[in-house]
Amino acid sequence: MLDGTDIAAHKTALAAAEVKASETEARAAKAEARVTYRQIAEHVKSTHGWKPKMCWIAHCKEIAGLPVRRAPNRMDEEGARANPCPNDRVRPILAAFRYFRVI
Repeated sequence: MLDGTDIAAHKTALAAAEVKASETEARAAKAEARVTYRQIAEHVKSTHGWKPKMCWIAHCKEIAGLPVRRAPNRMDEEGARANPCPNDRVRPILAAFRYFRVI
């Protein structure tokens, strides 16, 4: 028969196992959510027939409010993007973000 301390220890072990399982599921979901610029570019190419520049994808990430690393070689002297995404190319790139569930 189990006494009170054994039951408490068993409950603690079960709770720890549940936390570990939920952390593993969260990591797996995060890995699925991770998408590369190359995957986005290939998706746009296959659905729209043109391949976006990587700087356009970064600009669209910025438009969508997603975190973007600062690359000094991407900015001109005034701090504006050297190669902003053309307005007619923004919507297909954002659609690719939605396809991959980035936004």
